[in-house]
Amino acid sequence: MVKETALTPLNSELLCGVTTKLLPPLSTGYCSQKPWETAPGATGDRGSRKPPSCCPTHASSRAAVSPRCGSCWHSWYFLFWEKKVSLRENGQHICGGSLISSQWVLTAAHCVTSSGRPQNLKVQLGETVLYAHAPGSILVPITQVVRHPSYSGDALEGKDIALLKMAHRVSFSSSIQPVPLALPGAYIPAGTLCWVAGWGDVRENVALPKPHRLQEVDVHVIDTQSCQQLYEPEPITSEMLCAGYFQDRKGFCEGDSGGPLVCQFRQGRWMQVAVVSFSRGCAEPNLPGVYARVPAYQPWIQRQVSRPKYRRPVYPRRRRRRG
Repeated sequence: MVKETALTPLNSELLCGVTTKLLPPLSTGYCSQKPWETAPGATGDRGSRKPPSCCPTHASSRAAVSPRCGSCWHSWYFLFWEKKVSLRENGQHICGGSLISSQWVLTAAHCVTSSGRPQNLKVQLGETVLYAHAPGSILVPITQVVRHPSYSGDALEGKDIALLKMAHRVSFSSSIQPVPLALPGAYIPAGTLCWVAGWGDVRENVALPKPHRLQEVDVHVIDTQSCQQLYEPEPITSEMLCAGYFQDRKGFCEGDSGGPLVCQFRQGRWMQVAVVSFSRGCAEPNLPGVYARVPAYQPWIQRQVSRPKYRRPVYPRRRRRRG
C-alpha cells in the first residue's frame, strides 16, 4: 500500500496490477496504515481498540459507540485481520483475496490468468505477516479456478473477477472468518470512506519490507464520471468502482491485486464492495484505483458458489439372461 509517499514521475505506460494487451504488467494494490497504530482523527491503540478514521474527526473514547461508528474499531480490526487472503503461486505471494465461504475465495481474474494451473496455487488464511506460519493459520491448495466468462485477459476491459475453490472446506475460527459481500444493487455514493488492505509494494518498485506485515489505507469512493475523465481513453464502466484521492498519494500498488475494498454500511456493518483491479502508476495523485464492483457480479458469484457438485451418473448393469 502507498500512503503519502514522495512524488515520483508518472510513467503513463505502466498500469498497476494488470497484464494488458498493449502494456507491460505493473503494480497492483497496496495499503499503508498499520491497524495497531493510532488512525487519523482517533485516539488509543490496538490494545484499547478505539476507532480509526472511519469515525468522526473529533473522535474520542466515546466515538467507538457513536451512532455513526458503531463498534467501528472492533469491526475494522476483525475485517482485515481475519478475512484477508494471500494467494500464493509456487509458495510466493502474488495477489490478495478474500474468504467468502468455507470453500471459496474471491480475487481478481488477472491474478490467475498467467498460471492456468490450479495445482501451482494455494491460499494462506489467518496470517497477517507473510510466511510467519502464525498459530491458527492454514495453507490450502486450490483445485479450481473460475474466471468470469466474459473476462478477455485484459483488466482494462473489465470483468476482472475470479473465484478460487479450495481443496477442502475450512473451519472458521478466531483468525479465519468470511467477509460479507455487498448485495446486488447496493449503492455506494461518492465520498464514502472505505478501506483496502494488502501486502503489496509500499511505492512503485519498492517491496514491502520485512516482516511483511499486512498494511491498510483509507480511500474515498470517486464518482464514475470524474474517474472516466481522469482515465481517458480507458473506459470506466458501471461494473467498476473508483476509490482514492485527487491530491494525496494513498492507495494500492503491485502485489495488492485481488484484495478487498470494504466500506461500512448502516448499523456499523462492514461489507466488501469491490476487488482491487488496476490503476495507472502506484497511488498517483488524480489517478484513483479502479476496482471490480462486487454488487454487479453477485448473481454470478452466487451461481458458482452454490452450484451443486457434479456427480457422474450411475447406470444399472444389465443382467445376462441365461438361455
